[in-house]
Amino acid sequence: VFPRFENDGELLLKDARHPIMEEHEKNLKGDEGQYVCSSIHLSLSGQKLALISGPNGSGKSTLIKMVAVISIMGHIGFPVPAKIAHLPYLNNILTRIGTQDNIEGNASTFNVEMSSVSHILSSLKSTRLTSNTCSLALIDELGRGTSVSDGTAIAWACCEAFLKHKAYTLFVTHFSFLAYLAQQLPR
Repeated sequence: VFPRFENDGELLLKDARHPIMEEHEKNLKGDEGQYVCSSIHLSLSGQKLALISGPNGSGKSTLIKMVAVISIMGHIGFPVPAKIAHLPYLNNILTRIGTQDNIEGNASTFNVEMSSVSHILSSLKSTRLTSNTCSLALIDELGRGTSVSDGTAIAWACCEAFLKHKAYTLFVTHFSFLAYLAQQLPR
C-alpha cells in the first residue's frame, strides 16, 4: 500500500511487516513461513512515545527497525508492506540500536550509549528550532551498559526528554520500572 502523508500527522501502521525479514522467512521456510504482522500507532497530539518490552527474541528490535525501513520506503515513493500506512513527514530518523564499545576511541559501551543519546537529543533540539517537520527516534535497550538502577534512571530521564520534543519515539527496554512512566506524566 502507498502510505498517506500529513504534516504533524499520525504514525499508523496496521498489519505491517519488515520486508527483509519477511523475505528471509520465506526463503527459509517457503510458503509455510509465518511472519507475524505488527501494528503501531503514535500521534504528536496524543501518544508520541511507546515503550516496548518483552522477552528476548520476541521481535522488539525487529519492530523498531521495521518502522524505520517502512518510513524510508514511504518517503522515497515506494509502496510499503502494511494494510494501512499513515506516515508523518519526517525530518530525520535517529537511532540508538546495538551494543558495542569503541576500543580505538577508549569508550565503553556506556560511553558509546550516552554519546549516541546526547547526539539524538541535540538533533531533536535543533530540529525543533529550525523545522516544521518532526523526527522519528528509535532507542533499543538504552542503559544496558551500566547497572540496572542507573540504567533505569537514565532511560526514564531520556523518555522524559524525548516527550519534550516533536518526535515519535519507540523505546525498547527490559526495565520494567519504566511502565510507571505512563502514570507519572500528563496525557
